[in-house]
Amino acid sequence: MGDPGEGGDAFDFAFFDQYTSGDEALQREVLQLFFGQVVGLVADLDPEGSDQDWRAGAHAIKGGARGLGLNAVGDLCQHMENTKDPGAALRRAALADLETALKAVRESVADHYEGIFDT
Repeated sequence: MGDPGEGGDAFDFAFFDQYTSGDEALQREVLQLFFGQVVGLVADLDPEGSDQDWRAGAHAIKGGARGLGLNAVGDLCQHMENTKDPGAALRRAALADLETALKAVRESVADHYEGIFDT
């Protein structure tokens, strides 16, 4: 996996295209739904919260990301989910990494699907 901040393999377009049978309208809809929902899921990740809540939040994001071929985000969330009680400082760092990865993949998506986030 590359640096999630660089967007290298942040999004497996070939996987997503196959998953959606090449239906661009469906691709746009699914991506808009994911990015619309992930904002709230990330906001719910509380570095000071319980280990159970942290892991559940990371798991929810991971499932959506992996299902769409968002590899960097899925890998990061897998790590967040598997790290047992890392403490608030490490959680804050992981959250910053997740936000960076999401920004990179959103930029990749926006480059690939013109106007997808304009509405």
